[in-house]
Amino acid sequence: MECDWGELTVEVTETAKTPWILVYGWDGERGNWQEFEKFLNKRRIPYDIVEFKGDANPKKRMKWLDKEIEERIKKDHPDWNWEKFNLVGHSQGGLDARAYIYDKWGEEGTPDVQNLVMIGTPNHGSALARLPFVNAPWLTPGEVKKFNRDTPKNG
Repeated sequence: MECDWGELTVEVTETAKTPWILVYGWDGERGNWQEFEKFLNKRRIPYDIVEFKGDANPKKRMKWLDKEIEERIKKDHPDWNWEKFNLVGHSQGGLDARAYIYDKWGEEGTPDVQNLVMIGTPNHGSALARLPFVNAPWLTPGEVKKFNRDTPKNG
């Protein structure tokens, strides 16, 4: 079943404010999360945003996401409870987040991600990726199909 719209409902308890890591997609920017940041700030939910620089290749982004979480975010916020965290990906950021989980799975049993939320993620690719003004060949249906096939095996 596919859906082209949805509503994200978040229940917040005072005793368990799990950190959220927000991952925007290719050609995205911090402003993509503006409304969600207001929601999190109002409820005093800890969060950080991964800001990609450079290569848009999904395999490279997944490795960069791992490094960003382990080497920057966790060190920048040592007072947060890092037993589990929520990972939210928008567009290609959803593919990056999913690949991160696949890569982590098995290292220590299960990944430290409590919830994965993917918003507008092209899990089957996007025909729009072929358009000249988009020019994102790694997001075409054929390339994402390869990514989906290879990610669990080769992380």
